[in-house]
Amino acid sequence: QLGLVNDYMRQAKRYGNDVRAILVGDSIMEDLSDDRSCLREIFKRFGNKCFNWGISGIDVDFTKTLVNWLFSNNYPQMEPQVVFVAVGVNNCARGHDYNRVSRGIVDII
Repeated sequence: QLGLVNDYMRQAKRYGNDVRAILVGDSIMEDLSDDRSCLREIFKRFGNKCFNWGISGIDVDFTKTLVNWLFSNNYPQMEPQVVFVAVGVNNCARGHDYNRVSRGIVDII
């Protein structure tokens, strides 16, 4: 996943405030790239400055990992119009209670 994080960091530095939409989440979000009709609609609305920052294969508390990842990297200032967040499914599958999952989601937001 470190390679993906580094790629996302390079995108953030390259586009900065020009980023219009960010999709961030777990493997479900990452796999959204395979659903061309969904991405077509997003790109139609936000143009080609929309990034899918989904990460798969993290075998821990994903919401906590995502919070740490987002806030531990020194991202440039970005003000996208919209951020799509899809997390929590992997946590639920691992038996985390809904309070823990919802706290993680609130931390991300």
